[in-house]
Amino acid sequence: MYDGFEFDSGFWKRVAVAGPDDCWEWQGSRYPMGYGHLRYLGRGEYAHRVAYRLANGPIDPQMDILHSCDNPPCCNPHHLSQGSHAENVADRTARERGRYGRNAPRHRRALARRHSAAKAGAIEAAIRLKEEENASFISTIQPLIDRGDSWSDIGVALGREATSIRDRCLRLGIVKPGSRDRRTRHVGEPTLRAMADMLSSGQSAPSVAGHFGIGRPTMFRYLREVGIEPSELPNRCKGGRPRVHHEQG
Repeated sequence: MYDGFEFDSGFWKRVAVAGPDDCWEWQGSRYPMGYGHLRYLGRGEYAHRVAYRLANGPIDPQMDILHSCDNPPCCNPHHLSQGSHAENVADRTARERGRYGRNAPRHRRALARRHSAAKAGAIEAAIRLKEEENASFISTIQPLIDRGDSWSDIGVALGREATSIRDRCLRLGIVKPGSRDRRTRHVGEPTLRAMADMLSSGQSAPSVAGHFGIGRPTMFRYLREVGIEPSELPNRCKGGRPRVHHEQG
């Protein structure tokens, strides 16, 4: 016996019995609106009606069983009472339940869809913003990279750490990893042509390489990548001093 009524083991073992003031939720099958259901004495019954009947005796066929807790799966007899169908409808309307109420399953599903759409829209907006930020970053960084600026110089120019700039360039595919000078990158052909023109004009290789912030071997490697052979350029490009020719006497 529990607080004045007998337990039927075949029914109450499927109810999460708790304190006298708590909701005792039905653990078996439920209808979409949340009411528990089962076969009882050979016929389909609502779980809360069976709970009321076991605790209080027969139910008037003309009466409904109302929940004071407004929790459909609850089977706590202390939360259940008999009431007319009109009273049940009025109670349902007041609590905004039923097919068209705020707490109806279709309303909750519609609300969930709206929340999901809003979340998807926020994610899409965040992606667009990130793409715009990346495009702006590339348009800012690419001229500096093509010019041959070192990572430290680029960091100073942008007011950020050189390491973070390099890592972002690697993630975006602007540069390639694994360079000996840690700056292997896509150098634009106009920049390479400018290197070749400066060398052809007689400037020394160290001064040209220093102008672009790279070493002489790296500069020669870049030139070879676009088909410019350093050996075909003026002698002055191969070192820091012009070659001196001695006449045979």
